[in-house]
Amino acid sequence: MSYVDAFHDKSKDIIHVVERVDGKREFKEIPAKYTFYYRDQRGQYTSIFGEKLERVVCTTSKKFNTEKKIHGHKGLYESDVNVIFKAFAENYDPT
Repeated sequence: MSYVDAFHDKSKDIIHVVERVDGKREFKEIPAKYTFYYRDQRGQYTSIFGEKLERVVCTTSKKFNTEKKIHGHKGLYESDVNVIFKAFAENYDPT
């Protein structure tokens, strides 16, 4: 299974993906998952620089933007990564 194209419907927070399976096009919907990390000394995650981080996961773009404003002064990581690319990374094998 490989993807052909994708579209992020921001009003519904859904990613519409077109896949090719056995030579036929199939349409699939993936719920958008907005994720970022911020610096936190008690964080469960570690950056490539060795800093402790905490992860925030949101299901709507409105909540995502609110959370970015709340934690923005702490230093954000991966807040600018396209939600479609994150969905591909989670749902498709790169090979």
